[in-house]
Parts: sequence; C-alpha cells; structure tokens
Amino acid sequence: MVKLPVTYDVCRMNATAQKACEADKTDKHHAEDIDDRMQQLRNSSSRLGHYPGVEELDNTSVWASVLICFYLFLKLCFQKSSVSRPTIEQPV
Repeated sequence: MVKLPVTYDVCRMNATAQKACEADKTDKHHAEDIDDRMQQLRNSSSRLGHYPGVEELDNTSVWASVLICFYLFLKLCFQKSSVSRPTIEQPV
C-alpha cells in the first residue's frame, strides 16, 4: 500500500468541507432547538394570545417582505456556493 503525500490543495479542500459540515451542524442544532420550543407550546402558553391591532396588518406587505428576505438569503447562499465550489471541485 502506497502512502500518498498530503498536498496543500487536499488540506484546503478538507478545511473547506469541514467548515461546511460545521455550519450545517450549527444550522441543524438551531432548527432542533426551535422545533423543541414549538412542540412545547400550548394554547394556554404565556405570550400567546390576542394582540390589539394585529387584524389591521396588511398581509400582502408582510408576505412581500418575507419573500424579499428569502430571495436575498437564497442569492447570498448561491453566491457563497459558487465561490467555494471551484476550490472544492479542483482535481487533485
């Protein structure tokens, strides 16, 4: 069995992959925390109830702002992935 030398490119690819895995792990941990909190909520939970003026909100403006934020988030994700992709996919 021949032992191959570890090159700088391989180390950089490993570091990039490790950072991606750590970011994914953090995101999954946050999602799990949110899921746990949501499962503990009941109709009688504190801070749940009627807030005066809520019925006067214009749902179209709120929905549009959510879509814009989601669009900007996706655009940022695509930019990050397109920048990191060439370093990951370089031949060894």
